[in-house]
Amino acid sequence: MGRLVLNVLLSFAQFEREIIAERTRDKIAAARRRGKWAGGMPLLGYDIDPRGSKLVVHEEEATRVRAIFALYLEHRALLPVVQELERRGWLSKCWQTRKGRARGGRGFTKTSLHRLLTNVVYVGKIKYRTEIHDGEHQGIVDPDVWQQVQDVLQRGGHRRGRGVRTASWALLKGILRCRPCGCAMTPTYANRNGCVRYRYYVCMNAVKRGRQACPSKSIPAAEIEQFVIEQLQELAEHSKLPPGASVADLRAWAELATEDQARLLRRLVQSVDYDGSQAKVSITLRPADSQELIGERANKKEHRR
Repeated sequence: MGRLVLNVLLSFAQFEREIIAERTRDKIAAARRRGKWAGGMPLLGYDIDPRGSKLVVHEEEATRVRAIFALYLEHRALLPVVQELERRGWLSKCWQTRKGRARGGRGFTKTSLHRLLTNVVYVGKIKYRTEIHDGEHQGIVDPDVWQQVQDVLQRGGHRRGRGVRTASWALLKGILRCRPCGCAMTPTYANRNGCVRYRYYVCMNAVKRGRQACPSKSIPAAEIEQFVIEQLQELAEHSKLPPGASVADLRAWAELATEDQARLLRRLVQSVDYDGSQAKVSITLRPADSQELIGERANKKEHRR
């Protein structure tokens, strides 16, 4: 009887939580459809009134927002605008939480700039999922200018989408990091004459803010991957790696498939730090117990397949 009563009480508690969540979602949806501000992070160009239900135009920030839209129409690319905003010292919206913690006030990246340029709030609209409704607040960007920006963004997105994907395996993906910036280095490639592909790694800070933001230049993928492999093989030859199947696999590296090579590197190496300003590379190995745990997980995945 005790277990039965407990299960009944738990069922009613779960039912009440789901009802509260459903009513909250319905209330937010109804407020958005009426054009009301239903909460969220403050936007550059607006302040939130004390009651928290309406956006009020911040004239100084609104001037900057209009200037950002004009800059994009002038350059027709995200990265030059990010570089120009950094040169001017313009930052994102700075605000405080209810607990008094400062948020925002950071430099623009390609992602944050794209989010600003595609926000319908700046033309006096409110978005709820895929629905667009007229908002109660005042728009600060001309609708024609906003639509021109969307057209340029869509054309640029189609061009980039055909050349971004890469089908080749990047052995150091998720491992290689840029030491001066503290950011991951992502694999990419460039085509020459439409047939020869050159793989290399580039710092994410340089991708988001421009090449001048990172002291480490892009590094050829084949060279850094071969360097890491040679260092691991040298450690294996001098028995400086924990004994096990990993050492044997390193000695027969060329016979392994590309997928197995990438899995082996992630099992042995915790991180590879590259400092382009000093041309230095440091390799951090995983502890022996961590190698065993990762190896067990890899074996379980193979058995599931």
